Amino acid sequence: MKWSNWRIYIGVFILVVGLLVLLQNLNLFHVNEIIWPVLIGLLFILGGAAFISVLVSNPANWWAAIPGVTLAAIGLEIAAAALLPNFIGRLGGLIIVGGIGLSFWIVYLLEVVGNHSGRCDGDDCIH
Repeated sequence: MKWSNWRIYIGVFILVVGLLVLLQNLNLFHVNEIIWPVLIGLLFILGGAAFISVLVSNPANWWAAIPGVTLAAIGLEIAAAALLPNFIGRLGGLIIVGGIGLSFWIVYLLEVVGNHSGRCDGDDCIH
């Protein structure tokens, strides 16, 4: 996919999903109750992956870890709740809050281990 055409693909995808939702609301099209949550979960995971790719491409963008991991955790919980309702029903909050906590641990480790803050005075670095 060319970088200049990615907006067209996203726009067509949004239009198709909107059309499917409209047809389902008009009772002209029926989708299984498991498919929508899994698709929405995958969209959240893809959104998280976009932020994580920003972080991986440049670790100085530490802020991308927070929305990236959080969106991925929310997507994982949405998709898993549709596929494993009895098991995930008890762990849904743990997955989301654990994802948020993991994102801040990643930011902390980037700061301490990677020292990408640039707050060094000569030989003495502040951690």
